[in-house]
Amino acid sequence: MNHIITKEQYLSAKTIWKNGIHRTAADHIIYNAIRGFDLKRGFTEITNSTKLNNGAVDWQGFIAARREARDVFNPPFTWPQDEARSSAMYEARMKELSRKFGFEFTPEIMAKMREVMK
Repeated sequence: MNHIITKEQYLSAKTIWKNGIHRTAADHIIYNAIRGFDLKRGFTEITNSTKLNNGAVDWQGFIAARREARDVFNPPFTWPQDEARSSAMYEARMKELSRKFGFEFTPEIMAKMREVMK
């Protein structure tokens, strides 16, 4: 297991994940990161030559989902006059992640996840 979260947080996330529904591809990438697995786990490469000839990228689904997951952990863009609103948006993101994964997402965990999502 990686050192992004504690064992207790991991067990909580595992329990919530088993009982949860309506997961997105980005949620799967976040869950892989939490567990310390390769981010591509659960995704497959496109090998259909017709799709590839028509412009599909071999890891298209993973690339799109990773971009979405990465955006979750990036702090919102702030204008100097609107710093309070941006801070509130970031707090709301952390609360939503905490609800989805069953443990508290702190600014430190958010920063570690940003690094993993690069």
